[in-house]
Amino acid sequence: MLPYYVVNAFTNKAFSGNPAGVVVLDEPIKEDLMQKIAKENKLSETAFVLKEKDLYKIRWFTPEKEVDLCGHATLASTFVISRFLENNVNHITFSSKSGLLEVTIEGDEITLIFPMVDVKQVPITTTVSETIESEILEAYRTADEEHLVLYLENQESIENFKIDLEKISQLAPHGVTLTAQSSEKNIDYVLRYFAPNYGINEDPVTGSAQTRLALIWAIKLGKKRLIAKQLSERQGLMMIDLEENHVKISGQANLYLKGSIDI
Repeated sequence: MLPYYVVNAFTNKAFSGNPAGVVVLDEPIKEDLMQKIAKENKLSETAFVLKEKDLYKIRWFTPEKEVDLCGHATLASTFVISRFLENNVNHITFSSKSGLLEVTIEGDEITLIFPMVDVKQVPITTTVSETIESEILEAYRTADEEHLVLYLENQESIENFKIDLEKISQLAPHGVTLTAQSSEKNIDYVLRYFAPNYGINEDPVTGSAQTRLALIWAIKLGKKRLIAKQLSERQGLMMIDLEENHVKISGQANLYLKGSIDI
């Protein structure tokens, strides 16, 4: 029996934010079993956490494959550890495929401290323009070319975008982020994130995307403290602070389910 939780990340209420599965391990299990569990869960990501001395090992799986970094499932894992596994904890270190990740807890607020990801501006290709069908002001790719970021003219373009899974899956191996300046008071920028090649048609709220977006928006808006809103059906808010080569991504979490997996 494996303890299992479903936690809505980047929200403080049910049926919003981004739901993540969290499986608590007391010993390692095989990678193919983790993948089968994630596929069965049918959530955008399932995290597997295992305590080792003074830190937790963490791995993240979509229904299709393992990923190197996941913000909302890390926040969900932190919530589970601080509420059900540890007493009076205000700091957790995770060991992951992206290195050591630090997370702090202050009351209901959880802050992820993630490394910033470099992006470079690239030409807007005809294929990209025809897929998005809205005015694209700028395009960026990560150094590994796994992710594409498209800066659109306004929030309405993001809200009205109709995804063509086949077309958007051809634009970047991992995922495509659409972003624009917010038209809402007290929100700096908005976004949507699509990763059909990883079994995620649209991710509800994507913490890791802020590692690519935060510097772009900090430069455009001339500020290092930002508030982002994801315009998925479930929606969610993220508070972002830039600090040297790191991005602090803060939010709350809400427990939806607590149980066990019988395997």
